[in-house]
Order: sequence, then C-alpha cells, then structure tokens
Amino acid sequence: LDGKQNQAKRFQTLLDIGVQEGDSILDLGCGLGHMVEHLEKIGLNVHYTGIDTSKRSIQQAYQFKEATYIHGTIFDIQDRYDWGLASGVFNVEFPKSEMLETINELLSKTNKGVAFNLLSNTSNNSLTYENYIPEEIVSHLKGDVSIVENYGVKNDFTIYIKKN
Repeated sequence: LDGKQNQAKRFQTLLDIGVQEGDSILDLGCGLGHMVEHLEKIGLNVHYTGIDTSKRSIQQAYQFKEATYIHGTIFDIQDRYDWGLASGVFNVEFPKSEMLETINELLSKTNKGVAFNLLSNTSNNSLTYENYIPEEIVSHLKGDVSIVENYGVKNDFTIYIKKN
C-alpha cells in the first residue's frame, strides 16, 4: 500500500470515533491540510480547523476551501471544538511526557473527545521514531479510553478518548 492509502485509513479511523455532519474538528499538526481532502472525498461536512507549528505548511494549506488554519500550538487555542484529532503528530522526536501533556490539553479544548494515532514497535528501530505500547499509553489517560488496531496500517494504532 502506498502512503496515501495508509493516510486515508488513518484519517478514517480517527473520524470513526463518532465525527458527524456539522461537528467541529480541531486537527492538531494538520500539515498541509490533507484531512480536508479526505473529508471532501467522503462528503463529510464539518467545521474544520487545522493547527500546525510549521508556518510554511499553514501558508501552503490555504488552498482548501472552508477550512481555518492556525499557526501555533495547542496551548494557543482558546476556542472549544467537538473533536480533537491528531494524525502522525507524535511519531518523530516527540517525548512521551510532552505527548501526554499535549493530548490532555487537546482534550480540555473539546466537547466530545479526542482521537490520535501512534506507532507501535516499528521494525526499523530508528532512534527518531517513538514507539508505544498501547496499554501503557492508556494507563496514563483518564476517561472513556479505547484502543483501535488492525485497520490496515502496519505498526499503527489509534486511541479514542470519549467524553460523556
């Protein structure tokens, strides 16, 4: 499978937490806004906001319609959203303590919940990739937490944290 198919599966798995028509989404680490393309492809109309620390990505992401882009970090966000999503954000050189802090901050800005993906034991053993054990991460999280695996992307898993 090529990267784009994997990316689509990752996005869809994040959305499967329960994102519905008309919901608002904060896409943390949105990059160029590829999630918007996926949303348009599947015909799901949501209020999309992407945030990224890369100014260049944000500047280049404006080509997509009806999307709001913010240059900054989760700690700059004042608004609340239904859902917080993060795809591929914590895979490279992102310390676990910082990741958990970021997820908790993201959770505090949402009404319905958060979905994010991580890599499990990648075979490349490259030092720059962060590898996680799903159950170990879950032990640090509060709320209605579940793990989604086997959605067709090797060494990838998604965590849902739902608010009631």
